[in-house]
Amino acid sequence: MKKFLLSLLIALSAFTGKAQNDDTSDELRAKYLEAMRNDYSMALRIDTFYITDKTLVQARERQMGQPQNRAGELMERIEQKVQDAVTAAASAANRFEVTDMERAYQIDKELSETLAMNLSNDELKKIRKNMAQKTLAADWKLGGIVTSCQFDKKGNYGYSCILYITTMVRDRKAENEPIVDSRQFVSDIKKIAVMKSREDAVDKALLTMSGDFVKYFKGNFPVYAKVLRLTDKNDAEISCGAQNDVKKGDVFQVEKVEYNTMGGKNYETITVIGTLKVDDVLHNTAICSLNSGKKEIIEANANGDLLKCKMIMK
Repeated sequence: MKKFLLSLLIALSAFTGKAQNDDTSDELRAKYLEAMRNDYSMALRIDTFYITDKTLVQARERQMGQPQNRAGELMERIEQKVQDAVTAAASAANRFEVTDMERAYQIDKELSETLAMNLSNDELKKIRKNMAQKTLAADWKLGGIVTSCQFDKKGNYGYSCILYITTMVRDRKAENEPIVDSRQFVSDIKKIAVMKSREDAVDKALLTMSGDFVKYFKGNFPVYAKVLRLTDKNDAEISCGAQNDVKKGDVFQVEKVEYNTMGGKNYETITVIGTLKVDDVLHNTAICSLNSGKKEIIEANANGDLLKCKMIMK
């Protein structure tokens, strides 16, 4: 499956064409070129979310073998709703490049079928390669468990719902994919409401949790970026800005990245060489002074080394 997807994403379209709608062409082209801009954010792949609530699990088991397993179908819809809500929050936090297999297929479909894109073959190849790498070789993996899904039927008025969700972020690059961070979330009882259906009640419960999801991702995971260039004054421009909630005074750790091959395998070596302090913030970039390791950063930049940077969490 992975080999198929990788070849699907990297293979170039067999056609080229002139845009039928210049406005659409510009919009889509900007969308995908922007996706290529910061190749150094942490890639977060969305994994499975599943329910362990005993009441629902037992109901599903009782209906096994019946023409319609309503409990099982409800659980699948709830699991998808939870996954969608947490994924949206992770994206809104602007801490990761969030991806999954479905998104990878969708992007490839758009790249293959949309004549209005008017991208060059080199741009198409780079976008596909970048998407494949982020999907198949993601840095972290996000999944979770719905440990409790408590429905309360309010007469003929409908249902309310209280959710208990545990999210888990795993390090995909480490052996056995250890958990980097795990957190339990509970829907806000004060904000729940009676809804017509169980699914509507789940939507309402998730809505009360959305702000907490975003705060969690912003507060516990740093911004990753790339040093784009050094100015004439030896200030550093980095590939993140206001859209990533970068603020004046934030400090970034600078890492020199080297790639080596040994025994037919590629290895990444990271060396911390200094820090940057943000002086000016633009929409998707920031200008920083060299806070420490000035000599090492200037030398590495002059040598054309790849310089990544990671926000130091306060």
